[in-house]
Amino acid sequence: MEAYWRLASPDASEREAATVELVRSLLQQQQAHEISGTKQQASKGEKEKPEKKAKSESSEKQENKAYRKRKGVHREQAEEKEEEEATTNNVTEEKGTHDTNSEGITRKEKHSHLSTSNASHSNGNMLYGKLAEEYGLHDFSPSVQYALRRLVHGVASSRECARQGFAMALASLIEAFPRLKTGSILKLIRKTLEVTSSMKGQEKRDGLLGQLFALGAVIRSGRLIVNVTDMEDAKEMTELLLCLAKRKAFLREPAITLLIQFFEKLPPDVLQDSILNSPLLQETLCMDIDNANADTLLLALRLHKWLPYSVVESCPLLPNSKDLHAIFEPSHLLSIVSVLKDSSSCHPRLHSIWSELAELLFKESSDQEQFTPSKKKKKRQKHNDAVIKTIDERVAIFWNLVVDNSLLPSSHERKFLAMELVQLILPKLSTSCTHSILSKKLARCLLDILAAKGNLLYKSAHTCLASICEWAKTDEERTVTVLIALQHASHGKFDALSRTRTVQELMSSLKSKEGCFLLYNKLVELFNGEKCVSSAADPQLLLEDGRDHNGVEDMDGRVKDDTGSNVKSLETHRFWVLEQIFSLVRDMSDTDLQWSLQKETLKFLSANALFVGPEMNCYLKELQEEFQFPKPPLSENTRKLCLARLQSLLLNMSPVVVSAAQDGKSSNGKGSLEVSVPSDLRFQFLELCDMFDNTSGVSRLQPFSEDGKDAIGALRSCLSQLSSLVPEASNEQTQKVRAMCSLLMQLLLQSVTTGSNDVTSELILCCKQAFGKLITVDEIDDIQEEKTEEPFYMDVLVDILLSLLAQASASIRSAAEQVFKAFCGDLTESNMLSLLRVVKKQLNPGRRVPTTPFDMGDSDDDQVLDFEDSDGGSDDKDDSDDNNNEEDDESLEKREPKQPHTPDLNTEEEGKKGLETPVGDHEMSKDNSDSEDNSGSDMDDEAMFKIDVHLASLLKQRRASNDKGEGKDTQTQLLYFKFRVLSLLEYFFQKKASSPLSLLALPHLLQALVASSSAGGNAELAERISLVLRGKLFKSKGYPKGQGVDKAALTGLLQKCIKLALRSKVKKVGQVLQSCSLWLMKVLHGQPSNAKDGSEDMEKEVKDAVNDFFYQKKCRLKSPFFREVFTRFPGIALACLSVLVESCRKPRSEFLQQEALQLVLVVLHGKRNGQFKESLLQNLPAMCELLVHLIEKPPSNKVKKADIRRYCVSLLKAVAQELPEKPVKKHIGKTAYNLCLSHFGASITDGIEKSKEANLVQDSGNASKKRSKQKSSHD
Repeated sequence: MEAYWRLASPDASEREAATVELVRSLLQQQQAHEISGTKQQASKGEKEKPEKKAKSESSEKQENKAYRKRKGVHREQAEEKEEEEATTNNVTEEKGTHDTNSEGITRKEKHSHLSTSNASHSNGNMLYGKLAEEYGLHDFSPSVQYALRRLVHGVASSRECARQGFAMALASLIEAFPRLKTGSILKLIRKTLEVTSSMKGQEKRDGLLGQLFALGAVIRSGRLIVNVTDMEDAKEMTELLLCLAKRKAFLREPAITLLIQFFEKLPPDVLQDSILNSPLLQETLCMDIDNANADTLLLALRLHKWLPYSVVESCPLLPNSKDLHAIFEPSHLLSIVSVLKDSSSCHPRLHSIWSELAELLFKESSDQEQFTPSKKKKKRQKHNDAVIKTIDERVAIFWNLVVDNSLLPSSHERKFLAMELVQLILPKLSTSCTHSILSKKLARCLLDILAAKGNLLYKSAHTCLASICEWAKTDEERTVTVLIALQHASHGKFDALSRTRTVQELMSSLKSKEGCFLLYNKLVELFNGEKCVSSAADPQLLLEDGRDHNGVEDMDGRVKDDTGSNVKSLETHRFWVLEQIFSLVRDMSDTDLQWSLQKETLKFLSANALFVGPEMNCYLKELQEEFQFPKPPLSENTRKLCLARLQSLLLNMSPVVVSAAQDGKSSNGKGSLEVSVPSDLRFQFLELCDMFDNTSGVSRLQPFSEDGKDAIGALRSCLSQLSSLVPEASNEQTQKVRAMCSLLMQLLLQSVTTGSNDVTSELILCCKQAFGKLITVDEIDDIQEEKTEEPFYMDVLVDILLSLLAQASASIRSAAEQVFKAFCGDLTESNMLSLLRVVKKQLNPGRRVPTTPFDMGDSDDDQVLDFEDSDGGSDDKDDSDDNNNEEDDESLEKREPKQPHTPDLNTEEEGKKGLETPVGDHEMSKDNSDSEDNSGSDMDDEAMFKIDVHLASLLKQRRASNDKGEGKDTQTQLLYFKFRVLSLLEYFFQKKASSPLSLLALPHLLQALVASSSAGGNAELAERISLVLRGKLFKSKGYPKGQGVDKAALTGLLQKCIKLALRSKVKKVGQVLQSCSLWLMKVLHGQPSNAKDGSEDMEKEVKDAVNDFFYQKKCRLKSPFFREVFTRFPGIALACLSVLVESCRKPRSEFLQQEALQLVLVVLHGKRNGQFKESLLQNLPAMCELLVHLIEKPPSNKVKKADIRRYCVSLLKAVAQELPEKPVKKHIGKTAYNLCLSHFGASITDGIEKSKEANLVQDSGNASKKRSKQKSSHD
């Protein structure tokens, strides 16, 4: 009994051991039973005439014995039934049975101890008599009879792993006893596991599963295959399995699978003669498609080679062909699609039909299998290519119809099925057929699921994508194919949309030159109009709806033809291909490989951006290769993108290479320049343009005029001379040459790509003047001879640079900035005024320009207030109560002015932030003469006219682009133009802050700052000007010195700045004016002593500002400004000491008294010069009176009391150190001295005396050192 319980163990090895033990035991008992039967027959023959009395007694004993045995058997049956009903485990996942051969009973196991008991013999007598004769089991021992019935009952148990264990034991038992009749076993199964209508749902389910496992055990035992002569049993087995398949859906697939296994083990002649003629089987195969299912299709596919042709014709699931591959024809696939979709009922497991179809997909057809290829290599290769082409076509049709158009648009279960099919087919897939599997619909399905981790099929999609990547990484050709497929489906944004790094990982796996160029060539083929699918697919193979399998699909799966009807879709397709090519070249880490890809990409972009080619391939003689132009031709937007990427490639990936002369010396020693041939993509580009110009059938998109050709020739000549020459020993000259080469190259590229350039001749003239006679251009020399007067080249160069800064090309603007940085040391006053005029140009001509003290007009106080913002509020409201706002003022004074954040103004996009609402375009059409700046008098008429011409050209260009809907707002573009000019000024102030031109630019920039900060101005422009002044000019270490500095003009500018700062209501303007005032004081203070001294005027201006701070409510300056002035300039602090003491003695408020006291402390603690002693003696009486006043009337605040103590200590120390001739008591008076002692204690006076003694010792030591130094110098 223990062996039966072990058959239900979850451990498979334990179940196998129990099966072996049980079968071995039964074999031994059957052998013993046969031996005992033989002995009984022998003893019966010896007793011919037994006595009647002995017979009657023996018969009576046997009857009693049989009665007792039958009674015990019924009791045991009842107990077994109760045990089986008590089991409640419903685990039915594993439906297969395990084959256990009798050979598994080894010799060592045969000699093991017997584990049977006498009870098994006695309990097996229940089948003796009628039951044993009915099932044909009377020849077997009672143990075998009991085991057989017990195992049949056990396969219907719902206990965990009971069905698997009992079915395996049943198969082993049937195989171990060859005399068991199959019909008897089937009859026992049918009677024992009969399912009636009175049973409940769980009982019916257990009974049906028991029948399935029992029939499976019979098939696995091989009994029906051995006894093939009895065909009735085989037919009965077939009918039983087919009936089970019809009973329940969950029994359909395992029943059909068992039936297929049974058929495959039978001999073909027996199968065709007897089994396939079964009416029930033929009825199942010939049912309508509407009633058919995937299991029926699986059975039909497996039996196709044995079925009669009449059955094949009547079976709608099979094609009317001897070749089973005809099932993949589009018409037949469309008829069985519904049957295949039904296979998702076994979700999440993959139905067996898909494995069968996958194996059939990649199997050669019967015609190809019969063909024996020749031994010749070419014929074998031709045969292999034909096989691969046929398989690819077959897979493409199957995947398009079944997966793309049936499974993917359906439910989640069928989408999951599609992703499982990908993993099933990938290992068998050829590289040429990858595009068919990785279709747009599959990629879009993966993108939709991977967009969020919370999606239902996220893990399945992630696993599917990982499988695709692992498969692709095994071969570079596969990698390229998968990359193209994924990027094509997402328009080059697969990683961004799926939130993965799939494309990045695949790109990093391409390390060889062959792989990278394979990807590049595939992308070029896509761009040129070649279809993304392989040429192996049949282009004439059409679906029923008339769509071409090889067509190009859009993101929605709609097929687009190649005739250019849908231009927008074709543009989108070519856009992402261009971006992918550009990113491939840009992100390449290998330098040599990147250079090769750059040259190929340069040829590709040049041809598509500038030239129009023939429909057929053109031949390039210089390169000895053919070049293909796109079909259909490119649209205007696509050519613009090609041109933009061409310019970016030439600008960012290939800096101009200029090689320096060896050892910094020329060969002739006369300061000439050495020749060096540079290796640059831009020179490659010029050669490519010449090559395409000389190719027959290729023409330029925009042909050049005669003037354009001459200008391009002059530019090339000048550039070739400059790029091959390097100054001998001048680093500054080298920088100029490199910058000019870069600008000439950009202008040359612009001329080649867009036509002639207006500044070519003037720029070459500038080069001739800047670099002497090193440049000789015949055309320019003729023009120069005609001109009688030559202007200074910097005037022309700045004029050209301003016009270039107004262009839309970022590369040209960058090159112009580099030229300015190289030539900024040669700027003149007129050049600086030209730049400043652009900055001062109004964004809104209709707005009234505020008048400032920096204008050329009067600078009265009324004019100072005219620029103030109307939103500032009234003065009465601001200064209603100074006493109530003391704490606020204290907090304001402690705050440091914040540096405004200014974006990088080299790009147009970052300059958009913070812009004011622009004024309409109709206001820009007003006459500009009505809104000219008053500062224009600093420039002559010719210079002003040039600037107006540049601004007019800029506005005209932007207005034309706006009319086309391609440009931005005119005022916004003008603002960007101002930002670019300010970037030039910022660099000039950073490198040339000591130039007198800085003083020339300062008032103009202040005027522009005030105008942009007023009502209707632009806050972003004001912030940028503020950053240029405070961040570069005022913080630079250098400043103007010498004869070029007019101290009178600086003093007047300082006066204007201080006056404007006193009343400025705009915080930003006030901060800039305060910084400007400090910088001007530094410039005035740092001038040589022989220059005209303006310190008195400077002290007077600061003194007036201090008076205004303490006695005027409208003053906007704060005490931190005066602290900074007094700390930097002690002379100004001493001049203002009397005003500070008076303001502290007679304040308007307690807060101002505290401010004045702190400023006095700054003066006392500051640097002391020769004037300190004189100023101290002059102001000492007033300071002593202030000390008495502060001690007698102390403030209530503890912090303010501490300031009084510090003032007292500082004053006493200053008197003791500067006036040591008399005691401190005599200098400050008895009253003040006694008040200090009584209020602060004697510790103050002790510290003062000690500091005085130390000061005397230090003075004596300094005097002795001075005398010794003078004596040594005299000696």
